[in-house]
Order: sequence, then structure tokens, then C-alpha cells
Amino acid sequence: MADITAADVKKLRELTDAPMMACKKALVDADGDFDKAADLVRERTGAKMDARAAERIAGEGAVFGHTADGVGALVQVSCETDFVAKGDRFQEFGNALAKQVAEANPADVDALLASELNGKAVSEVLSEVQAVTGEKLEVATFTRFEGSVHTYLHVPSPGAPAKVGVIVNLDADGASEDEVGALARGLTMHIAAMKPIVVSEEQVDPALVEKEKDFARKEALEEGKPEHIVDRIVEGKVKKVYSEWVLLNQPYVLDDKQTVGKAVESVDGVSVTDFRRFQVG
Repeated sequence: MADITAADVKKLRELTDAPMMACKKALVDADGDFDKAADLVRERTGAKMDARAAERIAGEGAVFGHTADGVGALVQVSCETDFVAKGDRFQEFGNALAKQVAEANPADVDALLASELNGKAVSEVLSEVQAVTGEKLEVATFTRFEGSVHTYLHVPSPGAPAKVGVIVNLDADGASEDEVGALARGLTMHIAAMKPIVVSEEQVDPALVEKEKDFARKEALEEGKPEHIVDRIVEGKVKKVYSEWVLLNQPYVLDDKQTVGKAVESVDGVSVTDFRRFQVG
């Protein structure tokens, strides 16, 4: 008897959207022959299958956001072509999914797919959208924040799907709604453009900083720089790393004469708690 792996079951399930146990039984009955198992699943469950689906890459897609009542969510859904990504059915599904994440608060993608949306499991709705579009679809990732949450979706041209999405969570006790809203809009656009990795210096992995220091020192010494100059070069390298990786250290895109940190400080009672940035592809 052939050794049936979880990866085989998962692959057949992705191809057919049939129940996991049906896929496993088909593989067992087919003695591990994937093509025979696929035919058995189709015969037994009526599943529709495209034999090319295993080789397909869902490299296109869009990012969707939803905010309401102090809760915000950002979801990235993948598909195969930009044509499908900007279609009404795909867009409706993505927007509904972002709202679902905000309201259901799933622990992970599997929990999201198992949650109920309009009387059906999200996985079932996903299969229906796949059938309509004829493309492989995937829920790539999502995140959810509670508090003073703000989202931004970058649409490159009218009618195009959002390829970049940002969600930022602020601690905004005491600041006016207008001030917070204006700052949040600026911050989300900045994050979309400048791609920071963390909020503050303390969140940077020290091992990565040491690696950058070692590289800068080695490079400077190989160029024949004297030791006292090498120390300055290493210090400059660390400062550059922080200005590229750390949100609060980056020059603010709306006013590059100040850092993002200074822009945040200019609004009393506001600090940045967290953010996420999703990008298709």
C-alpha cells in the first residue's frame, strides 16, 4: 500500500474543493496514484477540477480593508490574473471577507475559511467565486486591530484593484478626531510608499543590526579606512538602517524636513501602536 501523505491530501483538496476525508479515501483506494484519485473524487462528489490547477500560481489579486466601531481589518486575496482581480465578483468577495475578519475575529486563515458568511462557510463561498471566475483563488493573509484603527488602500488607477493596503493602529487618547484622522491618513500613505518594517528602534532585531555593523566595518577596513573613521562609518550605517527600517525614524513623505516620529509628536496624545502593510506580488 502506498504511503499517503498529508501534502497529497491537501493538494487533492485544493484541486477539487472536496472534503478532506473524501480526498484521503480516494488516494487510499487509488493506491497513491494522484490522477486516479482525482478521478475518483470527481466521480464520487461531483467536484469540478481543472487538471492544470496544481501548476497555477495565484500571483495577482487585491487587498481589501474594513473599519467600523473601533475595529479594522486588512485582507489580501490572490488570484491568477488582474482581469479577475478587478472584477465585480472578486471585489464583492474581498470586501465581504474583510468585514468577516473584523466581525468574526478568526484566529488564522483556516478558522476564517471555516467561519460562516451569509449562511455558508467562507470556504464554500470561495469555491463558488472560483467556479464563476475560473481561476485559482487563495486567502493569502489577513490582520485585525482594535482601537483607533485606520486603513488605506492604494489604487494605482481608476477601476484598478488595490495592490497595496495599510492598516495602522494608534493610541489616540485626548486628541481630536480631525487631528487623528489627518495624521492617520498621512501615516498610512507614508507606510504604503516607504515600506517600514517596525514602529520603533526597540523592535529591530539586534542580531540584524550587529550583522550590518560587521559588514560595514569589514568593508571600511578593506578600503583602508583608519580605525577612528571606521567607527564613524559603522555608526552612520546603523543610523541609515534605522532610517530605512523604522517607521518613526523615516523622513516623513508629507514633509521630509521632519521624521515620522516628529510628525506624530506634533499631535498631542497620539502614538503609533502597530501597523501592517500588504502588497500583491
